Amino acid sequence: MSQTSNTEKMNRNTSNSFCSSFIDDSHTDYELFEKSCSDIIGRGQGLHGIGTLGEKTVHAVLKNYYGPDTKWQEIKIGSFVADICREGEIFEIQSKNFYLMKKKLEYFLQDYEVTIVYPVVIEKYLRYVNPETGEIAPPRKSNKKGHIYQIVPELYSIREFLHYENLHFILSFITMEEYKLLDGFGKDKKKGGTKTDRIPTAILGEYHLYSIADLITFLPYDL
Repeated sequence: MSQTSNTEKMNRNTSNSFCSSFIDDSHTDYELFEKSCSDIIGRGQGLHGIGTLGEKTVHAVLKNYYGPDTKWQEIKIGSFVADICREGEIFEIQSKNFYLMKKKLEYFLQDYEVTIVYPVVIEKYLRYVNPETGEIAPPRKSNKKGHIYQIVPELYSIREFLHYENLHFILSFITMEEYKLLDGFGKDKKKGGTKTDRIPTAILGEYHLYSIADLITFLPYDL
C-alpha cells in the first residue's frame, strides 16, 4: 500500500465519516489509482474527450486499477468476456444492474473465483459542458452521496448465487466529477441535461466481502 500524508488521510476520513467503520485502506494503493485515472484520461476520455469511447471512465479506471496489466483485461472465457482475469480470479466491474450478470456468474462460478467490484460514490462534483463551445464550468459539489447499503438491492437481484464460496465483493469508495451537457430545459439549461461521463478523482478505501458470513455481518441487523 502506498504511503499517504496524515493530512490526506484526515481528509479522506472526514469526507467519509458516515461509513468510516466499514472503510479499510489496507488493500488500497492510492498511487496506482491516481496513475489509472491519468492513464485513462490521457487516452482521450475525461476532460478532452468526455464520453467519446464506448467504455465509460469509471469502469475503465477501475478495470486498470484492479487489473493494471492489459494482458489480464477483456479475457474471453467460454462465450463470455471477463473484465479482468488474473491468477485464476475473475474481476467484474459493475456499478448497477447485477441481474444482467446472472448468465455470466452461472458460468464463471463453476471454475473460477469471482469478485464483483462495486463503486460507491462518496463525494461527487457536477461540471456542466457547453455543447457548442466545449467550455467546462467549474465544479459544483452535489448534495447526493453514495451509501454503503445501496448495494443491497443489487445483492438481492443475484441472491441465488450468494451462497457460493467462490463469489466475493469489493465495495470501492471513490470521489468523482460528473459531466453534463447544457442541453436541458430551464433558463440555465441544466435541468434534464444529458449525462456524458463520470470521472473518478480519488479512491478513499475499500470494503471486502469474502463470504456469506461477511455478508450476514455486513447487512443491517433489522433488515
